[in-house]
Amino acid sequence: MALEIEQPPSEGGGVVTVPDVSVAEYQLPAGRQITVATDSAATATVEYMTADDATKYERGIGAATWTAWPLGTVSTSSTASDVALVNLAVRVTSSGGVTTLTIGTPVPAPWQSADQSTIETVPSLIVTNNATVGGTLTVTGAATLDSTLAANGHVTMGDAKNIVLNATTGTKIGTATTQKLGFWNATPIVQPSAYTQTYSTTSKTIAAATVDALTDSTTGSAGTTLAAGAGVYVLPVPITLAAITGAGDVLTNYVVGHKFKVLGVSFAVSTPVTTIDKLATLNLEIGSTNVTGGEVALTSANCATLGAVVAGAAVTAANTGTAADTLSIEAASVTAFAEGAGMLLVTLQNMDTADAVASLAAQHTKMTADTLAMKKNDNAIIDDLQAEGLLA
Repeated sequence: MALEIEQPPSEGGGVVTVPDVSVAEYQLPAGRQITVATDSAATATVEYMTADDATKYERGIGAATWTAWPLGTVSTSSTASDVALVNLAVRVTSSGGVTTLTIGTPVPAPWQSADQSTIETVPSLIVTNNATVGGTLTVTGAATLDSTLAANGHVTMGDAKNIVLNATTGTKIGTATTQKLGFWNATPIVQPSAYTQTYSTTSKTIAAATVDALTDSTTGSAGTTLAAGAGVYVLPVPITLAAITGAGDVLTNYVVGHKFKVLGVSFAVSTPVTTIDKLATLNLEIGSTNVTGGEVALTSANCATLGAVVAGAAVTAANTGTAADTLSIEAASVTAFAEGAGMLLVTLQNMDTADAVASLAAQHTKMTADTLAMKKNDNAIIDDLQAEGLLA
C-alpha cells in the first residue's frame, strides 16, 4: 500500500512537531524554506528526494530514493535552515527527543526579494539539476565548487582581492600548449616555441661584472685585421769572410728554442772586401735538411761596399722547425776571401707567438658570434614576453 506524503500545513507555511522516534514526511514545493530545530535531547536526520521519485513513492510503483540533507544531521539544541530550489519531498526523523519542523512561506521565484531585485540570503541551496540565475548572483559567504566552472562571460575581480592557490600540487594556467594566453590587453597567443640551449650547464647566479680598463701605450693604430708580422724577428749571425776557407758549417746546430719558420736570409757588409774574384755561397739547414731557397751568394763585388746588403734567394719550402730543432749555416762553392766581414741576417717567425695570436683572434671571433647570438636570443625572449603582454 502506498504511503502518503503530506502537503505543507498551509500555503503560508506552518510548524510541525515530530515526536521522539517519529518520522514526518512532507511535499516541499520549490521556493519553500524549512527550518529544523531540536530540543536538548533530540537529534534530527533530514532527507529529501526529487519530485519524480516522490510521485512514484506516493503511487506505490517504485522504491523511494532518499538523499541526505546537505546540512547533515541536526544535533541536540541546534537549528538549521535550507531552501528547496526544486519540488522535493522531505523526511525528518527525530531521535531522543522532540524536533520542530518549520515550513516557511514561499519565496518569489527564483528565490528573489519581493521586488525581485536581489536573491534572498539563505544558508545553502539544494540543487539536484541545473540551476539558472537570470540576473546577478551575489554570494556573501564562501562558495565551494566540486566540478568545472564554465564562465561564458567576463570574470571581474574585486579590488584588493587575490587568486589563492594550493601549495601541494599547484595550479596550471592553460592545460595545453595550444591554448592561447595574453596579459595586459595583449592579443592571446599559443605557447612560444622552446629556445635551444647548447651550453652544458646553466645557473641563475651571475657574478657582478667587473672590467679592468686597458691603457693603450703601444702608439699603434687599432684595427680589425691582425698584421702578418706577428712573432717575426731577425736573428743576426756575425760572419768573418776570411775564416771561410772551404765548404762546411759556419754555424752548427743552434737551438732556436721555439717553434719557428724561416722567412728570409740576407748579408750586411760591415768590413768591405778589397781582394777581387773571391766568393762563397751560404745556405741554412734545419736539422739535417737544407732549407729550400734562401741561399746568399757572396762575391768580392757585392761585398766591396760598407753597409751593402746582399739579398738571399726566396725561401720556398722546408723552412719550419720545432722548439727542439737546430739551425745551421753551411758554406759552399768557396774561393777563400782574404778579408771582409759582415752579419748574416736570418728572418724568423716565432710560430708559438703567431699561433697564440691566431688562437686569440679565433676565440675573439667566436665570442663575438656568441655575443651576437645571445643578443638575438634576448630579443626573441623580449618579443615573446611582449606578445604575451608580460612586458611593455
